[in-house]
Amino acid sequence: MTYNDMLTATWEAAKAKEPTAELYECTAPEGVKYVHSVFRGTNNTTLMCNAYSDGKVTDVASFDSPWCEDVVIHMPIKLTLEEANDLLSEAGYKADWYQVVLRNPLGPTNSNPEYIYSYHDGDNIAVDTFTKEVTPL
Repeated sequence: MTYNDMLTATWEAAKAKEPTAELYECTAPEGVKYVHSVFRGTNNTTLMCNAYSDGKVTDVASFDSPWCEDVVIHMPIKLTLEEANDLLSEAGYKADWYQVVLRNPLGPTNSNPEYIYSYHDGDNIAVDTFTKEVTPL
């Protein structure tokens, strides 16, 4: 399964638990063997679920606490991780990142969802899922 396949699998699992679940973020390590997704649940709950490249999906865990770091991302995602990787490469960045997270961080300004790549040297590079702009953070 690709990153986006695994994201979709976690989203479907979260929606099976709570039909109104909405995506906050989805993180994967280098090699993208799994994803960890965070969703908004009902009544300020947070839902979390993992999916693995072999197709396994964990049970959805529910936490009685709001997730206060991101703006909801509306599915489906129009830019795949593979497309974002290509844009990253075309912009001259290496593919040696150690983690990528799809998220739409809270303020201070409104923005689009981004794939944010983290590098061992401390750099973070974002690929906007709407404009396809590649930006150092």
